Amino acid sequence: MAEAIEAFAGGCPSALASDASGRTKRGESDESAEEAPYWDGIGKRWIRQRPQRLWRRQSRDQQISLLAAWPLLPAGSALLKTDPFDEVGEGALVPWLLSRGLRVSSIDLSAAVVAEARQRCPGLEARVAEVRRLPFSSASFAMVFSGSTLDHFASATGIDRSLAECTRVLEPGGRLLVTLDNGAHSLILLRNGVLQGVLRRLGLVRYHVGTMLGPSQLRCAVEAAGLEVKELTPVSHAPRVLAVAMCGLITPLPRWCQQAAVASLQLWEGLERLPTRWFTGH
Repeated sequence: MAEAIEAFAGGCPSALASDASGRTKRGESDESAEEAPYWDGIGKRWIRQRPQRLWRRQSRDQQISLLAAWPLLPAGSALLKTDPFDEVGEGALVPWLLSRGLRVSSIDLSAAVVAEARQRCPGLEARVAEVRRLPFSSASFAMVFSGSTLDHFASATGIDRSLAECTRVLEPGGRLLVTLDNGAHSLILLRNGVLQGVLRRLGLVRYHVGTMLGPSQLRCAVEAAGLEVKELTPVSHAPRVLAVAMCGLITPLPRWCQQAAVASLQLWEGLERLPTRWFTGH
């Protein structure tokens, strides 16, 4: 996770949100058809190997902290999680959401990921679909949580369409929490750019990463989708490459070692209070 933004839907979605109200864009179907087999392969491999177990649990705890920082939705409220990828590894967030009495839906391009998420998380309604064209009626959800779903597109157009769709399915007054790669972080720029091929061969980046937005770009994109921005903040300040490697080394050790490691990573979040926070938050 990187930039986290909390936004609220007003009663009148913008023109951009209306333009994305479920109609198929030219080329979208072709893009989905090309992307689905790739993500299905990634999903099957992730299900089989379950890599980065401790790191994924740390990521889940961080997502819970982001969600818990805001007033909880009333029991029975509908929430959309824009992909169930966490649920096929060791960082499942859906059980925590269901334990709060929420009705949770999710979508993914990968049929394998959807099937596995359904099996592991009874009570989750998961469908094969894509975030640029959500298969839900307008005003269906009190909240949309998009945890690092939108940072895999080849261009910012995919992010804009996705945000417009998230706005469309929100109830008036609904809430969007979205995280994605921080375009103001120099190491993220290198990882998503010239170093991506090398890091993927080393196994440090396990799937394709795409277009990023800086903080001001993200704010503009969210507002263009018809939402009012309530908070914009950088998160996940621990050096990512080192943190993932450390978690991999510590995973076989006793549980108290794992807990100590996760606690040490959490200490890095204090950097959010410094003026340099946009250069450290991933």
